[in-house]
Formats: sequence, structure tokens, C-alpha cells
Amino acid sequence: MHKIKAELAGLETQLLEIETAMSEGRSMQENITLLIDRARELENKFPGGEENGLSEISDLANKLNIEIISFKPQPKTEFIGQDGQGIVIEGKTCRRLAVSIGMRCAFGDLVKYITALSDKLPVFVSIDNLKINKDNSGAAKLNIVLELSLYLLS
Repeated sequence: MHKIKAELAGLETQLLEIETAMSEGRSMQENITLLIDRARELENKFPGGEENGLSEISDLANKLNIEIISFKPQPKTEFIGQDGQGIVIEGKTCRRLAVSIGMRCAFGDLVKYITALSDKLPVFVSIDNLKINKDNSGAAKLNIVLELSLYLLS
């Protein structure tokens, strides 16, 4: 019963979004194209393997002059929903990959990095924990531990 109610709520939300898009004066074909593009975007955010997400995390840091001190991915675990059951999307199990990153950088670079994670990373990502300490060497850098979760389908 709870599962059916959740599905119904999701469908009602989707219908509301479609009705809102239709009322914005676009043609039916434009709205269909927008919905297809959004579906592709969401599908691309759930890759099967973690390799792309992990390499992008590191590459992004290098591009923003962030010194990676440590990089510790954990084993993938099944992502559990509020009902205590694993999340399955289109027959694939949603998995969570936790990553802990130790880094050194300026505050401005950290802000750019966090923004870029959500904009450019090819997976859904959430920041679980962020620890920032002043660097004792006198440099204008911070010692940071960033704990992320990447969400994948497999």
C-alpha cells in the first residue's frame, strides 16, 4: 500500500510538472523534446560503474588547483529506501559509493569544486561531511576532509 501511494505521488508530481510545462506556451513537440532530454540527463547521472565518477572527482580537483592528499573510496553498498528495502530503478539496483577525500586548497577553490561536483560530475553526488581546518604552515590554504556519496545503478 505504501509503495503504491509513493508511486501515485510520484506520478502526480510528474503530471503537475507536465501541466506546468504545457502552460508555458511551448508547443507539444517542444515539451516532448524537453521531457526526453530530462530523462536522458537523469539516466546519464546513474552510470553502472564507478570509474567515471571517481576519475572525474580527481580530475576536477586537479583543474581547480586542489592538492589531493588522500583519496579513499569504500566498497559499494546497496542504497536502502525509507521502507527498509533496496531501491530498484528499471530493474537495476541503486548502490551508494562513499568516498573520503583529504585535500589542501584555498577557500575559493573549495567553493568552485563543490559547485562543479554537482554541475559536471556524471553521477548523482551528495556531500555527507565536510571538515575544514586552518593550515598551520602560514599558507593561505585549508586542510579539508570531504566525504561524498556517489549513487550508481547496477
